[in-house]
Amino acid sequence: MKPLKKLYREIVSLENLCRAAHATLARGRRYYGEGASFSFHLEREVSRLHRDLAAGAYRHGRYQIFQIRDPKPRTLAAAGFRDRVLHHAVHDVVEPGLDPMFIFESYACRKGTHRALDRIHHFPARQRSVVRSLSEVVLDRFQRSSWPHFSGNSSYANS
Repeated sequence: MKPLKKLYREIVSLENLCRAAHATLARGRRYYGEGASFSFHLEREVSRLHRDLAAGAYRHGRYQIFQIRDPKPRTLAAAGFRDRVLHHAVHDVVEPGLDPMFIFESYACRKGTHRALDRIHHFPARQRSVVRSLSEVVLDRFQRSSWPHFSGNSSYANS
C-alpha cells in the first residue's frame, strides 16, 4: 500500500476529483437538487473542493436525515452532493489497494449479487448443497422478520 501522504495527494488531485464528480453525476443526480447546481458550476465546484482539501480547510457538511418505510421503518442519513463527490474520490484511490486483501468470494458491496450467484456454480455439487441449505435458513429468517406478506400474516399472502 502507498504511504498516506501520497494517497492524499492522489485523492485531492484535480483529475481524481473531476473523475469522481462525473461518476457521481452519472448516477442520475445531475438533473435535480444539489446535483443540478453542482453540475451547472462543475469546474468552479471541483476547483473549490480541491482548494479546500489541499489547504486543509475542508469540512464535511451536515447529513440530511429522513425516514423510509419500505420494507420496514428506518432512519437514513444522506451526505450532501459535494461530500459524496469526495467519498467517491477517496473510494477510487483506496479501493484498488484494499480489494486484493479480501478473499475472492467476498462479494458484498464489491462485485455484486449476480456475480456471487454465478460463482456458486464453480463449486462441486456437495458444496453447493451446503450453501443452498444455509441460504434457505437465511432467506427464511429474512422473510419472517422483514416481509410479513411472505409468511401469511398479510393480505398479500392471500392474493
